[in-house]
Amino acid sequence: MITSIFLSLANLFFPSLCQCCNNPLITNERLICLKCYLQTPKNQSIKIFFIDGKEYELKHLYKFQKKGIIQNLIHKLKYCRNKSIGYYLGQELLKLPNILSKIDGVIPVPIHENKKKKRGYNQSEIIAQGLVKGTTIPIINNVLYRKQEGISQTQKNRFRRFNEIDNAFEIKNPHLLQNKHIILVDDISTTGATLSACVKTLNRIKNINVSLACIASA
Repeated sequence: MITSIFLSLANLFFPSLCQCCNNPLITNERLICLKCYLQTPKNQSIKIFFIDGKEYELKHLYKFQKKGIIQNLIHKLKYCRNKSIGYYLGQELLKLPNILSKIDGVIPVPIHENKKKKRGYNQSEIIAQGLVKGTTIPIINNVLYRKQEGISQTQKNRFRRFNEIDNAFEIKNPHLLQNKHIILVDDISTTGATLSACVKTLNRIKNINVSLACIASA
């Protein structure tokens, strides 16, 4: 009773704000107000990629729009150290049908160690943590890694993205994922270049089965 009173007073004088519009959140709203949530371009669908001659389905929650709500949230997650957004978006991924069905592990798309040290964390890993919260499914960080640092892909055309990132990843401890079904998780996929490069690298592992998921896709 006393705790609830203090929480009510805290919310009165220091209200939680919507991460999109900065308006105060009301009861049962979490990180995003209902108005902003309803304005997000939802698109719980599947996008098809052909990688190494095989068809892959990319499950995603939202349609990516430049300067839109989702881009704003991802920017705050990546550059403003707002990890709570990542956990929230990871939990939102659970709305995708059978997202964790028969999955042995989750692999966040890795970033280069230099970038991780500068940023403090990998945003895709934070999303993955939200996704597996309350389950026994492990997050696997010791197999796929990024060996080339590279630069931002956002201003490059489709051909340059695929060409420059194709050999950016490597694997170690491949035996850990033999005969396993894993899901590769990223924040945003525009051309699919990063996911394709990761899948090509993971396909060197014997009998691996890779599924794909991200928050938003173009």
